[in-house]
Amino acid sequence: MIGRVLRVDGDELVVVLGKNGAEAVRVDATKTLEQDKIVVTDGSRPFTGNVGCNAATPTDPSHLIHKAWLEAQLLVVTNYAAATFQPIAQTLSALSLVVTEADKVPYFTGAGTASKTTLSAFARTLIDDADAAAARTTLGMGTAQAIQTLAKPIYRVDVHSDANSNTNLASMAVAEAWFKSSRIATFVDLANYSEVRLIVRVSTTSSSANSPRLRVRYRNGSYTYTVGNYSDIGTSEVSVALDGSTGLQKSSWISIAEGARADDVVLAVTTIGGDGSASPGTGHVAVEFR
Repeated sequence: MIGRVLRVDGDELVVVLGKNGAEAVRVDATKTLEQDKIVVTDGSRPFTGNVGCNAATPTDPSHLIHKAWLEAQLLVVTNYAAATFQPIAQTLSALSLVVTEADKVPYFTGAGTASKTTLSAFARTLIDDADAAAARTTLGMGTAQAIQTLAKPIYRVDVHSDANSNTNLASMAVAEAWFKSSRIATFVDLANYSEVRLIVRVSTTSSSANSPRLRVRYRNGSYTYTVGNYSDIGTSEVSVALDGSTGLQKSSWISIAEGARADDVVLAVTTIGGDGSASPGTGHVAVEFR
């Protein structure tokens, strides 16, 4: 029995039993007891006196002692269960029915229902990435700028558009000069582009030993007739050789120079590396941006 000592008068011990506050008096107390201390006994010793309980409750003191003990034990069990076990929940019950399996992950198919789907080793390498840049690296997609470049339509500027009409670069000079001996230049907007290449259909090659070629140049600001005022449009020279093979020739894609990534850039195509004697010929000439 578990109770609380209410008072001690000589050999008379008065305790409060159980949650209902029933009182029982024990005589011939054999232990030294203090007020408001816990009393524990097996209920074998007799209790006398008035017992405050409902009329329907048996008044036998032994009955009350055991009843109080059971109530105390039930309280201990209840508290333990509440602190240890999860109450029944529909969501947890649904998850408990999903059979675990390698490379599978559970998901909900509705209210209170669950299933599982594949989560491969590769997928796990993607979902553990901290940000978009890391995810692109995992997928082998490169930088955001590279993706934007690939998705953007190519911007083409035709310098000489008639592929069937060859241009004779008569006695092409060693020094840089305007293509076709005329001032071939135009304004372009390159603010949102990052790479450039030159496409030339070479119809007649040059015998010059000075690396004859066409190249792409630019300048910011106003147009000028002076060809020496133009610079390479790429981080390296964007050019096509005129002393190699005939047919359609293309330069590599080359990063656009930082200063050329702007609006209203003057674009020019020039010749350089002739010997003043050989006369190469070209058909279609175009500059492409992406």
